[in-house]
Amino acid sequence: MNIVRYVNLAFVALGLLTWVVMADFYATMLSFRPEWQQDILGPDFLTSDLMGFMTGFLLVLVLWKNARIRANALDIGTELSRVVWPGWDETRQSTFVVIVVTIIISLILGFFDYLWAWLTKFIYG
Repeated sequence: MNIVRYVNLAFVALGLLTWVVMADFYATMLSFRPEWQQDILGPDFLTSDLMGFMTGFLLVLVLWKNARIRANALDIGTELSRVVWPGWDETRQSTFVVIVVTIIISLILGFFDYLWAWLTKFIYG
């Protein structure tokens, strides 16, 4: 799949996420005026859902039509396509190194904490 399709897919995913979030926001706002919260396509698709859908759709439309945002998204997609991801062996080695270094640093910090506690107890009695 080429970069343009990934960018368009990301715009649609952002629109769907906006729909979900904004539908809940509009439902909360419309709870103050319950008579405005009507069934549009049955009890599972209310006025707040329609408003959230329209907000997400408008966001996708604005993102898709804005040449600067679209160009930046395509540049980001191009740069991400050039990333060389590590293989399984390299990932395993890096994870092992991180675990060992974390244990060593935690032992050093634990020693200094013990030393500071002992010194504080010694001074303040």
